[in-house]
Amino acid sequence: MHALLEWEENSVQPPAVLLGLTDKPPGAYAPGERWWPSVGCGPVETWWALWWTRPDEQARRGGMVRSEVLLWRLDEVGAVDSLLPALETLSGQESIPLPGSALLGGVAEALLETNTGPPVVTDMDAWPGIIAALWAQLWPAARRAFSARVAISPPQGGESVTRPWLFGVPAQRVVQWRGHRLITLPPKLQLSRAARWLVGEMDQTFDEVRTACSPLPADLGSLVRVARAADRLEILRETQEPQQALNFLRTILTLAVGPKCAVALKRESQSILVRGLTEAPTTFVRSLANLSLAHLPEGKALENAVKDWISRKASELAAEESSQVLALLSPERAENWWRQAVHTGLASGIAHLDGRWALAALRWLALPHAAESLRTILPPAEEVEQRLLAVTSDAELNETELQQLRQQAVDRRWPRLHAWAAMQTSSPHEAFQAQLTFPGDSSAGLALLVERLPGKTVVQEAISLENAKLIELVALRTAREPELLRPLDAGNPRWRALWAAHVREGGTSWPPGVNRESLGRSLLDAVLAGDEPEGLVASLAEGLAGIALDYPERSSIWATLSSTGRAALLHRVTEALVQRCEAGHAIPNVERPLAEAILSRARQACPSVRVFSTLINWDVALGEEEALKWMARFARTDWALVTDSVGRAILARKWVRAAKILYNHYWKVPELRPAVNACQELLPTWERFKLSWHWPLGPSSSTIDTFLVNRVAELGASLAPDHLDYLWERAGGERKRLKTYGTPDFRWRDAATLSRNGSLPGGLVALVQELLVLYPHNHDLQELSAMLANQH
Repeated sequence: MHALLEWEENSVQPPAVLLGLTDKPPGAYAPGERWWPSVGCGPVETWWALWWTRPDEQARRGGMVRSEVLLWRLDEVGAVDSLLPALETLSGQESIPLPGSALLGGVAEALLETNTGPPVVTDMDAWPGIIAALWAQLWPAARRAFSARVAISPPQGGESVTRPWLFGVPAQRVVQWRGHRLITLPPKLQLSRAARWLVGEMDQTFDEVRTACSPLPADLGSLVRVARAADRLEILRETQEPQQALNFLRTILTLAVGPKCAVALKRESQSILVRGLTEAPTTFVRSLANLSLAHLPEGKALENAVKDWISRKASELAAEESSQVLALLSPERAENWWRQAVHTGLASGIAHLDGRWALAALRWLALPHAAESLRTILPPAEEVEQRLLAVTSDAELNETELQQLRQQAVDRRWPRLHAWAAMQTSSPHEAFQAQLTFPGDSSAGLALLVERLPGKTVVQEAISLENAKLIELVALRTAREPELLRPLDAGNPRWRALWAAHVREGGTSWPPGVNRESLGRSLLDAVLAGDEPEGLVASLAEGLAGIALDYPERSSIWATLSSTGRAALLHRVTEALVQRCEAGHAIPNVERPLAEAILSRARQACPSVRVFSTLINWDVALGEEEALKWMARFARTDWALVTDSVGRAILARKWVRAAKILYNHYWKVPELRPAVNACQELLPTWERFKLSWHWPLGPSSSTIDTFLVNRVAELGASLAPDHLDYLWERAGGERKRLKTYGTPDFRWRDAATLSRNGSLPGGLVALVQELLVLYPHNHDLQELSAMLANQH
């Protein structure tokens, strides 16, 4: 149980969670094992608590503990500079001994290593003094968050309060804490600067930075950043170098957020930075690109210094340096202030565009990644183009740079600069051809060239230059002069593009005098490779059908064709295939798209027997009902064209009714014998026997006897199940020979067997004749009687 024995503040109740925190540390104990004093502290709801728990020797019941707790309001505890009086009050001692410097240093260093988890102190005698010593160095925010606790076993998670910064553990329990950071006393512990300050060592620069950056956040990791800033501040003051000023600024900005925090230190480093920027290298200026001025006082001075540097130095930079600076002007690559400073510095120099700046601007335009950055700095005015042209004789640009300059000229609609760049890399004729692609108002000029140049030259230019506009213009001429397409090479994509444009403009589908077979195959090769000229296959579908039908890779082209090309060509190939089928050609199984097209055509109009015979052997979704409807429309003369392949297909599809239809037609069309023979296993036993009866050689004698006996028994049991005795006697047999037990099937089979074996004077024929007396119009009995008569 827990009970509150005394509480000095009657107006409010203490936090209930203290009942668990102030109990004996949970765990199993050995007899006499020491766990006290269990001193703990930390934020508890709106309070900050410090408790001291020990065994209650005055209690009548064994194992009881007594805890005393001091509580401060959480928002007031930061002003408490020392916990020693409070600890002495709780312990009843005159003084609390402070830990040795080595032990306290180990604790401090461990606390600053934020990625190792809470350190574990195993010296319980020094435990209260460690809490007091650490507290003295903490600042208000850290004091409000400071938490320490005695534990027996490592926590398993699910604690109801914040995890402590530090654990105190009895020495005999150390083995349970393996894997945790145990505080030991190494022979020599080299403390970090932050740890030395945390144990109370005087550090003027550290305190200067810490004070300037107050209030610090509650986490001890901020001390590491303070130490790093102190190191860099000392180096800065010693060297007065701009790079050291930048290093210090980057560190201090992680601690001093806002332009009104650490103002003096920021101004000190910023002044050194601005002063040293005058002669700084390009790499240093670029390193400022990601420095935020939002937290610097008077950041405008740094922005102006960068702007002045750019206006003085930019025109003298090497190509690579210029490229690196300009690349940072892209959005999200640098802070806005830096981009604005560089932009303003460049714009001020370019505004006058004297010889030095004009030459620099020309080099920048030739840089591969500077286009976007220069878009607003270098306006696309005709006057600017003229000034750049004036310095081209002094420019030394390689081929890659000239190509980039041409692209910039295209983007800015500078045709003269574009022509100059093209002339540097090409022959005059090639330069003229390159100018054909210039995006300005060139349509009229291109049309004039197409009309006035010799036709062959025009076509050659259209093929050699990948220009859709030129292709369309040349197609207008070939539509009037189709002989210009005689050299057509369908394996060349540009020739194919010209061919397609030619047909769209009303030109003849096939150039005069060309080998259509070869040209068509080349076109299909291109389609197979995924390059189908727009509309060409659809336009040529009629003449292309036979070529496509014999194309070795025909099955693969359907997937690569456009929807219109596929529909047109598939329709024409379907018609060609049907024609071949009607001519009696054997057509093996075709690819699914073509097979489905044939099937669709057959469904629109009943197919011929030849088409049906071909289609039924393909892997298509043809149902038996649909096939039966088609078969019902075939004339007697049509059936003579059916081959055994139809029978094999019917057998493979297991179409019993279709097999029966073939069987029925066979008696009128003997030519169906191979087809019926191929699927006869789908027929009933009696039908198969009848087939064998009428075919050459026929069945063996024993097979005939067996089938006839079975057929007599089958018909007798079906037609006269209860009249066997009567009919047997009428046929001249003795009733005593018949079985008197069993089913009608059994008795009739036994009677038929007796008849065949001579027990009935007239044999099977006599028994069948008596059945005919009862059923004179039964076709099966008449057929059986005739077969028995023929046997004799």
